[in-house]
Amino acid sequence: MPVITGTAGNAGGIESECIFINFVIFPLTAGGGTESQIHPDGEGKFNNLYLNFNYTLGSMKNILLTVFSIIIVFTLVFCMGCSTTKVPDPSQDLSSPDPGGWKNTAPAILQTPEKSIRTFLGDPDAPVIFERNFTNSRGIDLGVYQAYGERFTVDAMTGSIIGISVISPDVKKTGPLSKDQAEAVALDYAMRHYPDFSSRNMQLAESGLIDHGDMGAEYSFLWSEQKSGINLGNYVGMSVDPNGKIMNYHEINKPVPAVRPAEVSKMAANATAVDHVISRTKIRNITAIESGSRLSVIDSNPATVAWIVDLEIRFLLPNGLEDHRGGNVYVDAMKGNVINYEPCM
Repeated sequence: MPVITGTAGNAGGIESECIFINFVIFPLTAGGGTESQIHPDGEGKFNNLYLNFNYTLGSMKNILLTVFSIIIVFTLVFCMGCSTTKVPDPSQDLSSPDPGGWKNTAPAILQTPEKSIRTFLGDPDAPVIFERNFTNSRGIDLGVYQAYGERFTVDAMTGSIIGISVISPDVKKTGPLSKDQAEAVALDYAMRHYPDFSSRNMQLAESGLIDHGDMGAEYSFLWSEQKSGINLGNYVGMSVDPNGKIMNYHEINKPVPAVRPAEVSKMAANATAVDHVISRTKIRNITAIESGSRLSVIDSNPATVAWIVDLEIRFLLPNGLEDHRGGNVYVDAMKGNVINYEPCM
């Protein structure tokens, strides 16, 4: 501690020196004063400065604790003010990529259903009539609209068209168009309406004649996007009546996942599928096995490439009659194991 030397004054004609300890003065006694006692020795000299240390040191501890407590409180208040949680401003546009550090992960609405339909028809003034809303089996909210005698199914979140059908189809079973001519009509329609159809690897996957009996007939065509022989899940399909009128239209257009060529062969996938169905159904006396296989991306996280084996196994019952079992068997194209089975009786 700092020490100050000074003169105490005359005591019996003798000038004495005393030592003053440089304390900060705090009230130490009940009366609010300071408590210190100076005891002279027998020779009348002040050789010692006596303080009541037991009382004073205890009080100093309390003082120091009080000071530190005040410092800690001010520090906490200051830090809490610096780390205040950021609350979004209601006036900000949350659909922007990063409004003030906040991100909206909800799917963005590209355009209204009415605008999508008018754009598809090429008529900005087309009368679009709302019919109903519903949720499909996959939990996707859809809307149904009508325009010019056609029914449009629209994704309620994005506003994009996923299906079109004719409300009052022609019941004629024959017309001037052959299957090849109907395919040309369908191809032209797909190139005009499906995004980037010409620049993507869209392969004709299905085609044929659908006979509805007295309700007429139509040609059906479907193109799927493929890579390394794998169906990527994007497609465009439609049916055309014998007069060249588009009867219905449907499409799937979504981001393409990264895929690798299959490591499991088609033959190995078919054998795995057959073994799986037989072990599940316990069938015997097999008479015939028919199968068709295709590589496709399965919606999962992460996306999985699988062989989808469409299988039918025919067998004899104990009474001599023939029955069948089968369905779709999904075989992992990289590992070779069965990842799903959809039985069909």
